[in-house]
Amino acid sequence: MLVSIEGGEAAAVAETRDSLNAQSWRCFQEATSVDVAKLLEFNEATNDTLWIRLPAGMRLAERALERLVEPFAFSEDVALCYSDEDRITLRGERFAPFFKPAWNAPLARSGWLPLEGAVVRLARIPRSVAVESASTAEIALAVAQARTGEILHLPRVLLHRGPSCNSPTIHAEVAQPKRELPAVSVIIPTRDRADLLEACLKGLFENTAPADLDVIVIDNESSEPATLALFSLYEQSGRIRRIPLPGGFNFSRACNIGVDAARHDLILLLNNDVEPIDCHWLEYLAGELDDPTVGAAGNLLLFPDSFVQHGGVTLGAGTVARHSFHFLDPKGNDDRGLLRQRRDMSAVTAACLLTRKDLWRRLGGMEEQKLTVAFNDVDYCLKLREAGFRIVWTPEAAMLHRESVSRGADDTPQKLQRFAREERAMHERWSDKLRADPYYNPNLSLIAEEFVLEAHPRNLAARSSA
Repeated sequence: MLVSIEGGEAAAVAETRDSLNAQSWRCFQEATSVDVAKLLEFNEATNDTLWIRLPAGMRLAERALERLVEPFAFSEDVALCYSDEDRITLRGERFAPFFKPAWNAPLARSGWLPLEGAVVRLARIPRSVAVESASTAEIALAVAQARTGEILHLPRVLLHRGPSCNSPTIHAEVAQPKRELPAVSVIIPTRDRADLLEACLKGLFENTAPADLDVIVIDNESSEPATLALFSLYEQSGRIRRIPLPGGFNFSRACNIGVDAARHDLILLLNNDVEPIDCHWLEYLAGELDDPTVGAAGNLLLFPDSFVQHGGVTLGAGTVARHSFHFLDPKGNDDRGLLRQRRDMSAVTAACLLTRKDLWRRLGGMEEQKLTVAFNDVDYCLKLREAGFRIVWTPEAAMLHRESVSRGADDTPQKLQRFAREERAMHERWSDKLRADPYYNPNLSLIAEEFVLEAHPRNLAARSSA
């Protein structure tokens, strides 16, 4: 292993060097980034040559190098491995632990996911990268784009930033809105509650930037006069198509019927109790699907009191999954800045989910038999990820969501039994995935809220985001 200590004053360099000299694994030597660049230039870096760059003032835990090198010994496909970190005072007191997600390209680009102290296999760095000037994050992004090897996260605190070692600068990576007019089929399952549906439709037609909208309302036996009058008004003007859905409420079947009838390839699943806040919301969501690696996109949803209803989905939390940062004040700092960061997620809610019709059909849509009401969106997202597609969550398309106002709570014996069956179905199919959300650190609790330590970490093995 080659070790580069970069920047800082002599005292800070000495702190880092002292921690290196205390390592249990001794197969390393110091080298500058220029030395490393020359090795790559003359093809003298073998597949066994590793490199770690440490900012002056960063200290390594006693067995840090040994633990960081281990994944490379077990697989030649590993290109980069990074760990969790914390801060340390001059007196050696540790604080502010930072438990990171598995590889997340948007967070690496924004600086929210710091990668200083990551170990890199030199032979897997693309030749286009100028290593003497590129940051470790830029190297990791180049590796990910070129697919030259796996990027692993080791969920152990192996790095300690001293007082002289600054944290990286973080900026919000703004999503790119779709450049041309979005053509989107919008599918809205509904039953009565004309007040909610009217606000939703007005948001689509009056508070959405110009778009080619194909709005399909799946009507589950609405009977109230106000709702029927609303249907008549919008149908006669040609702004919606109404498709009847008789029988008990089945959200999956409603969505499948809507997709079958959709005229456009972009499909937006939208609850009838969701309303736009800013008119550009659809442009930002559609812009995410311009990336062919993205299979679905979701967004920030807020309660009417402006607290968070949906900041993405965390697998394994609760019984199967829960909304991230539920009930949190987005103006506070309890989210560690994540609510301002677009990022990869394991799943997003179907209250507002954009996907493609061809993917929907390829994956069989939503499960109508076993997941009639709950978790069908999580199931669909997991099928997308299993097929190799990413799920992206963005705060740029924030909307208001009244959450289950029209459907009501699962508080009757029949509803509770149905919910238990859906929980069982999810665990029968996805139990391994539900226990190991790559975007949630195994040191953190699945019972308490985000960033609360777990009493016993679930799994401390190196992990990828796949």
